[in-house]
Amino acid sequence: RGEFCNKAKDGSFYWVATSIVPFLDEKGNVYQYLSINQDITRQKNAEYLIKEQAETFRAIIENTKESIYLLSPDFQLLQFNKTAKERILRARNKELYLGADFREFLFPETTDVFNSMFKDALNGINRTEEVKALGENGEYIWFQSKTSPVYDTHGELIGVTLLAEGIDDRKKAEAVLRESEE
Repeated sequence: RGEFCNKAKDGSFYWVATSIVPFLDEKGNVYQYLSINQDITRQKNAEYLIKEQAETFRAIIENTKESIYLLSPDFQLLQFNKTAKERILRARNKELYLGADFREFLFPETTDVFNSMFKDALNGINRTEEVKALGENGEYIWFQSKTSPVYDTHGELIGVTLLAEGIDDRKKAEAVLRESEE
């Protein structure tokens, strides 16, 4: 059995799933083969499109300026993008890893807000909050956090997404504007 890509007379390609059955004589020698073919071109094209879409989606996720985390209902880190990994390393001096309890990466002063947002997400409520935290270098960091529930194709809750974006520049600009208005 196998899957093969063939070229048609018109130059187009098509896929077949093939099973080849040998016929044996009384001495056990093959004297004939039976080949059973099924056209699976549509299936292969669909698989290719799904793979291509998944790669495109992954590229978008990996190249966004937001930190993206997928957390299980019991706080286990299921997925994260490279922006999240880099920011946690820079801000908390810790290395993200799959399966970790995400709460170990929180800033102490953000724990209550995060727990509230996480609980709301588990109850189907989207939340957005601006949070200020003290970084490892002794400077305050502003970021905007968004939590949302994540459901599987059957509508069952599988976890929570957390999107975090640094907003230090915006907060500095707001402070300058406030000062100039005063």
